[in-house]
Amino acid sequence: MAPVGIKWFRFINNGEGVLAYPQLSGTGDADDSTLWNPRSKKDFAYMTAVAQQVIVDLESENIAVDTPFYLSENVIFGTVKSSEEQSFVFDPKCTLVATAQHNGGFRDGSFEYVGTEEYDPESGTSTVSSGAVQVAAAITEILQSIGHNAVKGNGDAPTADFWTGFVTWATGADPNAVVAALTLIVSIMALMRYTVTWKISGTGATCTIKPGKKVGGVPEQVKKDWDSAVAQAAKKFPKIKLVNKGSK
Repeated sequence: MAPVGIKWFRFINNGEGVLAYPQLSGTGDADDSTLWNPRSKKDFAYMTAVAQQVIVDLESENIAVDTPFYLSENVIFGTVKSSEEQSFVFDPKCTLVATAQHNGGFRDGSFEYVGTEEYDPESGTSTVSSGAVQVAAAITEILQSIGHNAVKGNGDAPTADFWTGFVTWATGADPNAVVAALTLIVSIMALMRYTVTWKISGTGATCTIKPGKKVGGVPEQVKKDWDSAVAQAAKKFPKIKLVNKGSK
């Protein structure tokens, strides 16, 4: 099937307990056929939490013209999946956006090509509506899913006590944005080899942190890493007014 020319790639996270990035994979047989991977970009610009979407402007990402690729995804704590039913090329004169989405969990989920349509500049990077969901219920659901599977540091058995971090957000904040911010904090801490569990109460969350071998049981390092994770989430989601209440 001949490649279809597109200028934008819309990635939708329709999963369960998943953080994922859009990605472009080459159509060749090389072991590493990744054409574009945004995970190394600052501020987690293309990271999507559940019920979020992001649109990639292929021109701004300097994708080569007429180089064939497949739409794909890169799932945190999961695997890279591609949709090879249709290949694409970047066409700077085109007005089409191709859409694909992640469904299900991070291990047993699927990546599905949805189709192409004329690009609507009003859509931009937006949140997929999830209805009138209570903040605590939405956050608890996704964090329980992640916590039971992914948020386990890869370090050795802990040699120190548990430590606790506290974070709050504004009353009436968008639940999708709160979920995205908290899952970002969880993911950053887990990638730094902590094991993390959460308790949600109203507009606040208590984070219980078990040090892995990275911190060696040094409380100052735990606090430093916690502060860094919350600061990154607050910067990415400023509208929810995330506040770091400290750790102890």
